[in-house]
Amino acid sequence: MDFETLHRVVFVTGIIVLIGALVMNAARTRNWVGLIKFWQPRVDMSPTEFKVHRSGVALMIAGVVLSLLSQLL
Repeated sequence: MDFETLHRVVFVTGIIVLIGALVMNAARTRNWVGLIKFWQPRVDMSPTEFKVHRSGVALMIAGVVLSLLSQLL
């Protein structure tokens, strides 16, 4: 698998995981408007939601790093 495909897979997986964390939070709090205004903290995330959210962000950053590496190599 080349860098181009790998970076896309990792980045898209990160987006899916991040959206999954937001849906988990919305389902728990019944605040579905929070999905649209996700940057406004209404209710704290549970530890599991926080870990899933951070994993999604980390995967997205890894996808960007892989993209940069593919451009440099």
